[in-house]
Amino acid sequence: MKNTKMKNIIGFFIITVVLLIMGCKETPVEKEVIILPAKTVVVEKDPPAKSTSISLDKKGVELKSEELDVKIKND
Repeated sequence: MKNTKMKNIIGFFIITVVLLIMGCKETPVEKEVIILPAKTVVVEKDPPAKSTSISLDKKGVELKSEELDVKIKND
């Protein structure tokens, strides 16, 4: 009686392992890749004509510049 139970357990284990190996085969998957072009950036405001000025005198060199507001919008 013990011997038949052990054979049944081993047989069940072997069948389970075989089915598990058969079910785990990898299948190649083809994926479609779509490449979209980047959107263009539009500058809405031109920079001021004199944004930077350099002056040279007896005291040395003096540099003046203005800040520019830059906004990037994604459509």
